[in-house]
Amino acid sequence: MSAVPVFLGAPAAPRWLPAAAANFADAPAADILAWAVETFGSGLTVACSMQDGVLVDLAVRADPDVEVVFLDTGFHFGETLTTARRMQARYDLNLVTLAPAEGAATYDADGTEACCGARKVAPLERHLAARSAWVTGLRRAESPTRAGAAAVEWDAGRGIVKVNPIVGWSDDDVARHRRPRRHCESLAGQGVRLDRLRALHAAGLGSRRAVGRQRAARVRPPSRQPGRVRAMAFAFPVALEVAGRRCVVFGSGPAARARAAALTDAGAAVDVIDRPYEDGDLAGAFLAVAATGDAAETARIFAEAEREGVLLNAVDDPRHCHFAVPAVLRRGDLTVTVSTGGRAPGYAGRLRDELGRAVGPEYGTLVDLIGAVRAELRAERPAGVGSGSPGTTADFAHWARRWRGALDHDLIGLVREGRTGEARTLLRAALADDDHKEAVA
Repeated sequence: MSAVPVFLGAPAAPRWLPAAAANFADAPAADILAWAVETFGSGLTVACSMQDGVLVDLAVRADPDVEVVFLDTGFHFGETLTTARRMQARYDLNLVTLAPAEGAATYDADGTEACCGARKVAPLERHLAARSAWVTGLRRAESPTRAGAAAVEWDAGRGIVKVNPIVGWSDDDVARHRRPRRHCESLAGQGVRLDRLRALHAAGLGSRRAVGRQRAARVRPPSRQPGRVRAMAFAFPVALEVAGRRCVVFGSGPAARARAAALTDAGAAVDVIDRPYEDGDLAGAFLAVAATGDAAETARIFAEAEREGVLLNAVDDPRHCHFAVPAVLRRGDLTVTVSTGGRAPGYAGRLRDELGRAVGPEYGTLVDLIGAVRAELRAERPAGVGSGSPGTTADFAHWARRWRGALDHDLIGLVREGRTGEARTLLRAALADDDHKEAVA
C-alpha cells in the first residue's frame, strides 16, 4: 500500500482557509473556480486525467489561460490521448504535459507501485512544488473514502491548497453537464471498456503516442493575496463603431436599460437577456454588458467573453471588464467623455455635468462649421500640389500647424454671438493658401 508523501517543514494551512472552505461548501463549481483563479493566479494548476472533459470545460470558463496538467505516463491509450487532443483543439489549452524521468520504473520490470510512483506521483510532485494551489476532479460520490472531502481544503502532504470544485456532484450532475457538450463525453460514454483499458495499462500495454503540440505559454497574472481587488487602469481610450454589430446586455435593472438604450442609439443590434446567463449567449457578439448584480454570474460571462473574443463591460466590477464606459457629454457631433477607470463613476458623472455648464450647444455648431470648411477645402485642393506630397510627414506637419493657428482665433465667440458667417470667413482665410490645401488635424 503506497503512502502519500509528507514533507517535513511543510507550511501550515493559512488562517483564512477554514472560512473559505465553509463559504464554498455548497457553492456552484463555477463560483469555486472563479475564486481560485482570482486568488491564486499563475500559482494555480488543474490536474486532469483526460478520461473526460468536464473539469477542463469548467476550468477554462473561469480562465481560458488556466494551466492544465496532463500526466503522460508513456503508456496511455489512444482513446485517452484522443480526448486530450480534442480538449486542446476545442479550448486552445494552456496544456503542460508532465513526463517521467528517463529510465523511470516500468510495470514489467519493477511492479505496479514503483511504476505508478515514478510515472505519476513523482512528476506531479515536482510540478506542484512550484504551485500554491491545484484543482482536481475529486468527487465524494466516487468512493466512501472521499465522503469527507471539501471543496477547498489543505493538502498537508504538499503544503498547498487543494480545490475540488465538483466534489459534491453526483454521477447524474456530471452526465447533465456532458449532455449538451459532446466534446466533454467520457471514455465510457464513447463506448470504451475502461475495465479493459485499466487492465492493459497495468500490464504496460498502452499507447506511446504523444498528445501533440503544447502551445506557447501565455502571460498570466501573478498570484495575489485573498480578498485583495486589483483595479484596472483602462489606459487606452477609444471610440467604438457598433452600428449593425450584435451587442448583448445582461440584466433588467436601470443600468442594463441605460446601456441598452445607449447601444441602440449608436446603431447596434442589441439583445437584452434578463434570464440567467447560459453558455453560448455571446455567440457572434462583438460587445457585451453584464449588469446583473451577480458577481458569480458576471465571472461566468467574463470567461465566455475571454474565450470568444467579445469585449465586456461589467457594471461595478472592474476586474471583469475589458473596457470602462465613461460619462458622456454630447453637443451635436462633439463628444466629451470623462472616465476614472471604473474607480469613481459617480465623480466622473459630476465632472461631466460641470463641463456641460461650460460647453454649450455652440460647440456643436462650431464642429459642424469646421467640418464643412474641411470638406470644401478638400474638394478645392489640386491633386499633388503643396508643401510635401499628400500624406507625407512633411505634408501633415505643415497643415497641422495651419490648423492650430486657425483655431487660435476666437471662433467660438463669434458662433456664440450668432456670427457664424464671419467665423466661416475667418477660418477659410486662415487656412487657405495658393494650393488650397487642407489636412486632417
